[in-house]
Amino acid sequence: MKLHVKVLIVGGGVVGASIAYHLQKGGWDNIVLIERDELTSGSTWHAAGLLPLFNMSYATSHIHDYSVKFYKKLEKELNTDIGFKVVGNLRMAQTQDRMDEFMLYSSTADTVNIPYEWKNPKQIKDRWPLVYSEDLKGAIYHPTDGYINPADLTQAIARSARSNDVKIERKTQADSFYWDGNSWHVQCSKMFEKGGNLLVSQEKITYIAEHVVTATGNHVQNTSKLINTKIAAIPVEHQYIVTEEDPKLIEYRKNNDEHPVLRDADAKWYVREERGGWILGPYEKNAPARFQYNVPDSFRADLFPLELERIENEYLSFIKRIPSSETLGIKDDFNGPICYTPDGNPLLGPAFGLRNLWLAEGFSFGITAAGGAGYYLAQMMINGEAEIDMTSLDPKRYGSWITTEYTSRKNEECYEHVYILHHPDEERPACRPLRTFPCYDRLKKLGAQNIKFIGNLKFSQSENKIEDLNKDLKKFINSKKTWCASSTHNTEERFCAIVHKKLKKKYKNFLTIIIPSIDANSPREAKAKGSAIIPVLSIVAAIAIDAIMAPQYDSKISEPMPATSPTLSPTLSAITPGFLGSSSGIPASTFPTKSAPTSALFV
Repeated sequence: MKLHVKVLIVGGGVVGASIAYHLQKGGWDNIVLIERDELTSGSTWHAAGLLPLFNMSYATSHIHDYSVKFYKKLEKELNTDIGFKVVGNLRMAQTQDRMDEFMLYSSTADTVNIPYEWKNPKQIKDRWPLVYSEDLKGAIYHPTDGYINPADLTQAIARSARSNDVKIERKTQADSFYWDGNSWHVQCSKMFEKGGNLLVSQEKITYIAEHVVTATGNHVQNTSKLINTKIAAIPVEHQYIVTEEDPKLIEYRKNNDEHPVLRDADAKWYVREERGGWILGPYEKNAPARFQYNVPDSFRADLFPLELERIENEYLSFIKRIPSSETLGIKDDFNGPICYTPDGNPLLGPAFGLRNLWLAEGFSFGITAAGGAGYYLAQMMINGEAEIDMTSLDPKRYGSWITTEYTSRKNEECYEHVYILHHPDEERPACRPLRTFPCYDRLKKLGAQNIKFIGNLKFSQSENKIEDLNKDLKKFINSKKTWCASSTHNTEERFCAIVHKKLKKKYKNFLTIIIPSIDANSPREAKAKGSAIIPVLSIVAAIAIDAIMAPQYDSKISEPMPATSPTLSPTLSAITPGFLGSSSGIPASTFPTKSAPTSALFV
């Protein structure tokens, strides 16, 4: 039997259901979603249902923010309870470095309009007395955060989609994909149960679809083989435990609201209330990757054995943070597969080299991301682009160079780095070097730093090149006043245009140069005002050249400016001091000392 459809969505988890919902809301019809088992039978059913708004990525923050708002709207739309508890989220910091990370994140939150509050240890103790706070530096609190019932959420989205003519076919497995030049032919088999196992029947269906979306979760590597392209997504074990009832928590709740979701970033865990007890979810070391090649036919809504030894340190730190939990037993445990990618961001967008085939894979925080992923992917499919920059989620960031071993090891590293202190432009060590250029060894001996660049380690900077650039900047600064005074036609704007041209020519393939307008407060604002942007291959460097644009700096650069000086541009001040220190190879004399209009040369 052959059926013609506009869109075929493969995968009946919360992400697939959300994509179907939003495509229909966007005006498309004749949409079919297929699921080889039951809706939510993958990772969705055993997810803890948390909705964290905290994320350092601009695109992901937008996705999470939309999801939280969408779930609230969905409850009203269907007039039904989907288990959404808006209890807030308290993310605690034991060190000042961690607080600095939160402050860096706050700029993303401000951009996306995500509300947050700062809490000091006394405020934490006064409001939530069961939480030990004496060793904390502070916390960031999201009042609109919370958690949700994943199964109820998925069924609610599916129910709404069905009511608007989206067809959902359960027990239907995609067996092959073929593009005939105009449409996709997806051959499917109907499945049936026997003895608790899911078996393939003789009934076949071929869907002829204009567009295909894969949201196959743990089955992603099987999908990769069927569409003949590499997908950098492999599941990693994630376990969490549920404690017995806590008498002190029950007593506290008699006169108080539910605790927010608690996250101790330095201890690497999250905690929330669950029926008078606590759920503890750690992100420990040595969690193994699973299903590197495919999911066994016998694995349905199943779990792995709990490995308490692996989470011992996190469990002990949980007891320290919530002392009333010390005598509680474990009532339940979960250890299931959660799909990851090497950088933690999902693969959301068009598949490389495959027309009208879209990927929605590798969602390590799928419950939080599902609503926004469906919304923005639907925009890309219907309008050709999303209203936000989706580059960081583009599946094409991982090409044919990835290997199963690379993806497995990087995903395990990503899992244990969920709560690691993150710095701008961080480079993680696992699987490096994978591929290098022929000059790698020579450049390394010369002091070059290397960054990952589409699978290759790419030369980034050297002491000599930076020193040459610093000398050129001083020369331009010293000549600016004389040059501008020599003719009424020699304006500052013209001077900067000449600087642009000369730097671009001399440092080709070395820098990305952005020199904002005199009155711009940030590169983003400068771009909006039409200032020049020269796209050249980037390096990992950030050099303030405020002096070029500032009349009061026509003679020389004086003493070095501290990297944490408030006179630096917002972009540069957000970068950690260590990034601008000696390890970067950037001379301290590059930075002026006095306050100047914001301008920056950076990448």
